[in-house]
Amino acid sequence: MFGIRPIFIIMVILFLVIINLSNLSAETIILKSGKQVEGMIIEKADDYIKIDISGTPVTYDIDEIERIEDEIPTTDKGAISGSSLGKSELEKYLAEVFFFFQNKKYESAIIKLNGIKELYPNNPNIYTALGVTYYYSGSFKEAINSFNKALSLDPDNPSNYLSLWAIYDAIGDRDNAKESLLKSIDFFRRKEKFQQVLIAEALLKKINEK
Repeated sequence: MFGIRPIFIIMVILFLVIINLSNLSAETIILKSGKQVEGMIIEKADDYIKIDISGTPVTYDIDEIERIEDEIPTTDKGAISGSSLGKSELEKYLAEVFFFFQNKKYESAIIKLNGIKELYPNNPNIYTALGVTYYYSGSFKEAINSFNKALSLDPDNPSNYLSLWAIYDAIGDRDNAKESLLKSIDFFRRKEKFQQVLIAEALLKKINEK
């Protein structure tokens, strides 16, 4: 645990982000109150979902929901167009992003992600994926901006603070690296993710020993 490297943490974060992005879909949410809500689901958890309604993220507890009706749209093959992507099309583009990433074609991955970002401008996972890719391409300023944008949309995501630590550690910014770790520890504790707390505390200890 004490020998964990920033590059490994960010790779794990990318895997999780790709999985989350592949779950994007346009659907109708039927609430138990009888109200219908239409929009793009941007996050699913065991106890809530977050849906993009006309550019505004709204969270609903699972207990409020009667059912979710699939309304996945379709697009022309091979094109990123329209207001959204069908699930199969989105998965295709994400597969291409990951292919470019694995083959170190970071600029191509960034171009593809920016295309997806235009369709889902309020999805924090896209900005996290961009931050990861910018990090690997050596564009640290753009990576920091992307992770901060992700945090502005989803301020309670400690993984983005860990990513910022990795960048600040890479550029030798000890103060910001320490601050990012302290914030990640705080959020991991709130979410009762104690294994992640131990990892972040170990990384913080290394910074303090320098």
